[in-house]
Amino acid sequence: MGSDETRNLMAIPDDETEPGRRGRNIIAVIGVDDYAAWRKLHNAVSDAKGVRELFVEKLGFKELTPPLFNADATQQSITSLLQDELATRLEPDDSLVLFFAGHGHTESSQIGSKKVKTGYLIPVEARLPQEHKFSTFIKLDSFLKDMAKLPARHVLLILDACYSGFALGETVQVLRSHERYSDDLSRRLSRRVITSAMDDQPALDNGPIAGHSLFTGTLIEGVDSGQADGDSKGFVTSSELALYVQNRVGSASQSKQTPDFGSFELDERGELVISLRGETFNKSQARDGLEVAKSIHELGWLTDDPKRFQSAVKEYRKAIDFAQLAHMPLPEAELGMGKALLAAGDVASAIKCLSGLIHREDELAPADARFYLGLAYAKKQDHAQAVATLKGWAERNPDHVETGWVKSYIRWLEDAKNTTVSRKKWALLIGINEYSLEAAQQLQGCVNDVARLMQSLLRRWGFVDDEMVLLTDKDATRERVLSELKRLEAEAKPEDTVFIHFSGHAVPSSRTDIFGRNDEEKVYLILHDTNTVPGHLSNGISAAELHQRMESIPAHRKTLVLDTHASDQLVDVAEREGTYALILASDTAEIAYEWAVDVDGEMLTCGMLSGALYQAGVGLSASGFTFDHWVAPAIRISQRASSDASRYENRQTPVFVGLK
Repeated sequence: MGSDETRNLMAIPDDETEPGRRGRNIIAVIGVDDYAAWRKLHNAVSDAKGVRELFVEKLGFKELTPPLFNADATQQSITSLLQDELATRLEPDDSLVLFFAGHGHTESSQIGSKKVKTGYLIPVEARLPQEHKFSTFIKLDSFLKDMAKLPARHVLLILDACYSGFALGETVQVLRSHERYSDDLSRRLSRRVITSAMDDQPALDNGPIAGHSLFTGTLIEGVDSGQADGDSKGFVTSSELALYVQNRVGSASQSKQTPDFGSFELDERGELVISLRGETFNKSQARDGLEVAKSIHELGWLTDDPKRFQSAVKEYRKAIDFAQLAHMPLPEAELGMGKALLAAGDVASAIKCLSGLIHREDELAPADARFYLGLAYAKKQDHAQAVATLKGWAERNPDHVETGWVKSYIRWLEDAKNTTVSRKKWALLIGINEYSLEAAQQLQGCVNDVARLMQSLLRRWGFVDDEMVLLTDKDATRERVLSELKRLEAEAKPEDTVFIHFSGHAVPSSRTDIFGRNDEEKVYLILHDTNTVPGHLSNGISAAELHQRMESIPAHRKTLVLDTHASDQLVDVAEREGTYALILASDTAEIAYEWAVDVDGEMLTCGMLSGALYQAGVGLSASGFTFDHWVAPAIRISQRASSDASRYENRQTPVFVGLK
């Protein structure tokens, strides 16, 4: 066939609808050279075979049905391919590429003052137009409607025929940056068509690549060589592929055709993504991306920087994209993205991500997905959903290290739902400047911490004096402190709030012998009457005892502030078993400092943590606030204040344990 031999085609419109997730990549091809009545073509079957080989052998696409070549490409078999085979064997998340090479035809008719054009695909047995046997053709609008209704997420029709631009109707051309592909894949349907020529142009049946038309040869070469992927991402979208062949074919020296592309019925402006590098590469990229995301996520916790969590979300998303291209499940990345979104403060997106993962995977979803989804609902203040989700998690994980804490938190949430319950706010404030223990240096700011700063804050927040106990210096003995803790255990109700603040000396984890031998009672908090008897510390409070007393208080809202040195043992047990929030002045490798803050025009000596908590809390409402409103700003204030190397040997970094 010479260069003047052409293929003829014409077609129809577009519309919109639904979303989903990535499944299998499917290819189906039709090619007709040996027509019964129509002029024979030379390269249509070769084109279809070349596309099939490329997509199956190199790109990993699957075939659900055999190809339709020549005598097999009858009207009945082509119609059955769409209405019977693909309609029943495709799944909702699949992507389909259907390639047609052969004749097409446009028939015009006059209806009143309007000229109406009808486009047809020509099966192998079709009669010639002059015989007026149009029932032997395949009406293109019906063909496209059948394609649009296929259950696949993405459908791409590639037509190599003359005047195939008519298939676009009112074209919607959409180009996007590759950062948007994951959103398009997960949320939007695509119904796209790429045509070999505009609606008024012939399409060459041959070209510079032997055995192929100009259009199909260019398409195969661009995908096979990777040239269609101009950004070297490792994949192309249907829009990128169309733009590539449009530019290359349109500018070819012997070309009189310009490929076109757009949407047809039920398109929702999604994108079909074609991986060019194979599953091995994509699996490797997915795993590597997951590790990068996890590292950035961890760095976010270490630095308490929301921007790190936002960066982690982007890396998790990239890992998920590559996993989808490799047809590889990666629920760990979806869980990580949900956690990072929650940590970054994007609660709505976290709920959408985690609930989607659970809905899709059901019992195979990572156990922690329900845990973090429950916390996300709680942060949204949807207490009913939070309780239901966390109860479901606890039932599935009765032996998990967090289960005891979660059950306590569920009770707390149930109380929060009940606005009719009368709640009390209890406070125990302990500040010790003066000590009986000779090895304990006398301090200056501890009494100010509780009597001036914390008491003032708590009054702002609705605590009343009758429910606040202040123990300073000589009153802050072991017997009196334990007595007040026992009273809270007896009188506090589950719906109440309990706030306990201690400022004074403590035995740091890094120097367990700093106040003398400490091998029997393992004293942690140094009280006014703590002493050395005989030869070792006694009459203080150990980390284990303090934890046990906090756990014995039945209130579901409990906060313990320790403006003193940290204890490894307390941090460990609070993280594993604690049902209270723990705020420590420093981490276990640091010491706690005193400094001065401005309180109503007076420079007041106080603990660095207490001063920071006061400054961060003065403007907060009594109606309630979270870690982000109070503790996080206080941590930043403390870090900034202690960064003055001329006054402090090391930076002081407060530690928080509990539900943020």
